[in-house]
Amino acid sequence: MDLNEYIEQFTKNAIHKLNPEEINVCVRYATNLMNKGLPIIYDLKHLSYQTKYETGFLYLCINFKDKVYRQFSIKKRNGSDRNISEPLPNLKNIQTWIKKNILEKLSVHKVAKAFRKNQSIKNNAYFHKNQDTVLALDIKDFFNNIDGKTVYLLFRRCGYSRRVSNILKELCTFNDCLPQGAPTSPIISNLIFAAIDNRIYNFTRKENLYYTRYADDITISGNDIKIKKVISFISMVLKENNFELNQDKIKIMRKNSCQLVTGIVSNNSVLNAPKYKIKDLRKEIYYIRKYGIDDHMAYVGIKKAHYIEHLMGIANFILFINKNNKIATEALDFLRELQKQRNHPF
Repeated sequence: MDLNEYIEQFTKNAIHKLNPEEINVCVRYATNLMNKGLPIIYDLKHLSYQTKYETGFLYLCINFKDKVYRQFSIKKRNGSDRNISEPLPNLKNIQTWIKKNILEKLSVHKVAKAFRKNQSIKNNAYFHKNQDTVLALDIKDFFNNIDGKTVYLLFRRCGYSRRVSNILKELCTFNDCLPQGAPTSPIISNLIFAAIDNRIYNFTRKENLYYTRYADDITISGNDIKIKKVISFISMVLKENNFELNQDKIKIMRKNSCQLVTGIVSNNSVLNAPKYKIKDLRKEIYYIRKYGIDDHMAYVGIKKAHYIEHLMGIANFILFINKNNKIATEALDFLRELQKQRNHPF
């Protein structure tokens, strides 16, 4: 249905329920949203119709969130815990609807490389190849520092009413922040961070530097980085927007050292996986060839049920970064043949 058809039908249906001024207000509201390609939502009942979930369940998701989230923690690489708040399936479906029909219609800054179609850690590292200096920074408690008010204002900027913006905000937040585990959280973080990305991008362009951001990882590279000036500026911009730079995770990587950008070596004109990953894979394949996979696993105490698949995953990662890596190519061929033999021993 196009805009004119919608206005005609809406006016016809509302003529006996609303006065002319109220109809005009609704038409202006709907026109603004339709021109942006966004779904028209007037209230909770209307959202219920759109998402095909009863208003009572939406009310439960908004007012009794502890009943629609599963909370647990996972270990980070540094040994600390990351708290996960995962929505239960029905709420996750509603959030997925919001993501597809509203959030994905909005634009994020081009420097944001995470949580986007056709973007990856490889795209992120690509911009920092063969640079004299790479500066890696980390934003502290990234999702936790995006509060409900900020999410509310995002939906208000879309053109939604105060009431609807508050409903959408409540459906996308938990404990007044973005829950790690919700399908809406990653794209909301990119959208909210867009203005900050733009400020940093404009600053780095003037300094003849490259800037990208992968979730909470900021990477800046170039041939003449004024380190203190850059860190000071980014720290200031983050603080102005309720974020904080993690001072313990600042990395300055010169050309004569391994420059790792989101886990990828970017020192040269060709991206590569870290040497230790390639070396470890080669070592594992060597021992499997020499002693057989069962004896090797028993000797080193490996109990993974899908150990071959695990090694294949490492080989595929290396080839994803550099498709011409000979060690990974040969390892993958060997592992595929080994997998066939184990699946069909006779």
